Amino acid sequence: MRFRAQFQLRRFAAQSDARFRDDPRYQLDHVTNGFASRLDDLGDDTELLRRICIAYARTVEDQRHAPSCYEPTPWWEENRRASLGEVMRALRNGHTDALHRMYRNFFRDPCGAGLVGVPFGNRKAYFRRKMKDVHRRAYLGDALYRLDYWNSRTGGGFDLHDLAAPNIGNPYGILLNDTLIRFSAEYHHDCAHEILKLNSTRRVVAEIGGGYGALAYYLLRDGGKLTYMDFDVPESIALASYYLLKAFPSRNFTLYGEREFTEEAIAASDALLLPSFAMQKIPSGIVNVTLASHVLSDLSRDARAAYTDFVSRSTQDHFVYFGSEAGVASLFRLLQTSCGCAHPQLRASDWNRHKVPDFREVQVTYRFPGK
Repeated sequence: MRFRAQFQLRRFAAQSDARFRDDPRYQLDHVTNGFASRLDDLGDDTELLRRICIAYARTVEDQRHAPSCYEPTPWWEENRRASLGEVMRALRNGHTDALHRMYRNFFRDPCGAGLVGVPFGNRKAYFRRKMKDVHRRAYLGDALYRLDYWNSRTGGGFDLHDLAAPNIGNPYGILLNDTLIRFSAEYHHDCAHEILKLNSTRRVVAEIGGGYGALAYYLLRDGGKLTYMDFDVPESIALASYYLLKAFPSRNFTLYGEREFTEEAIAASDALLLPSFAMQKIPSGIVNVTLASHVLSDLSRDARAAYTDFVSRSTQDHFVYFGSEAGVASLFRLLQTSCGCAHPQLRASDWNRHKVPDFREVQVTYRFPGK
């Protein structure tokens, strides 16, 4: 497996050379400068972190009494065992100093494992030693391909600065025209604006599996009158809470256990960051658009049925799914059975075709009739 990974890395670096050899953006210093440390020690996060720890403790306690279909996947349990022990102890015990040390560097710290990644998956090659040219070539080629694809999908309607995000968690990427382009920033930005095109009035957008809040950042930054809801595993919600509360300190956020999930409370919040089992408590028909990216294909049959039930019960207008073509058919059958949704609109999503030619990704939009 290591030999295969090295072979794929070197092959892709060579492809990057061939594709971008005459492109003025293809300069390896863009990667070196993009990976320079950006640690920010300004500000006291103690109260924010204490709030996150309280919500996490409530989540872990109530998770014990939730239906088993809302339990984390085996993949996430393995991720917990391998990488998240230290951050889970800090969250559970309210150790805000330790939590601050990890969260201020979460893009590069093990506490971000499973939520933040690098191409080809070799974190040591990017963070623990001087980066080799083969890794810089592969990373830069991947980033430039994705930027070009983003530009084609959006019709050139945005510029690089629209991909900028706050300096929270010591982010990394490529530095182009004085703008840091984080890994997958173009994908998250495009997904967010696909959602925002669906409605122009105040809306409630729910995301299943929001990660550390990358897509949510663009929704909240660019969405005007919008309420965002995120449902995810406890450790992901805790990190997303840190990222988004730091990014939008003047917004009204609701964490788990802080208020009841009434229509009035939801309308008064700019964002609600909640564990997956809280889906059961959300009023019916309150969400305008629900979205998910890849996550549903990882769930067990019972879990997928429970999540689909939430979508059909709570969503008024659209369900948007970004994921593999193979997972769409079974998802459509579940939605047809539960709510009779119309045939979905499919759009090719080739963010990774340059690396994995046989992998078919799609963006699927389901419209709910008669709601």
